[in-house]
Amino acid sequence: MIQGMGRRRWRVGNRWSSPVDCGQNDFSEKIIDEELTSGDILYIPKGFSHESVSSEAAMTYCLHFWTDNSFLMIRNWTESLSDDHHRGIEYSPSPDLLLREDPTEILPQDITALQDMMSQFLFYSESIS
Repeated sequence: MIQGMGRRRWRVGNRWSSPVDCGQNDFSEKIIDEELTSGDILYIPKGFSHESVSSEAAMTYCLHFWTDNSFLMIRNWTESLSDDHHRGIEYSPSPDLLLREDPTEILPQDITALQDMMSQFLFYSESIS
């Protein structure tokens, strides 16, 4: 969950906690009881009961990743970005990457640069859709 605006209190129960009464979950043994404010992120794994309450205008974005296979999830995500509406962003590798003695070596800063590029792409893709 990504809290976009406002505040929202989230309670998360134990995994597969059984309903108490007519769809009500048992939060007597809650594992999370936190109030999110704008910009906060909360991860709730599959199978954990949860509820949220807000006393003011609030907007929360929910991202679902349901897959049995991480390869399929990434492939489906990249295929969804490869239509005509997504032109991508300019990319040029850093000069030190091209001049390494061992071109097969992957350094932590290489991974960070890739993550930054993917984040920029996601932001760019979302802003044009």
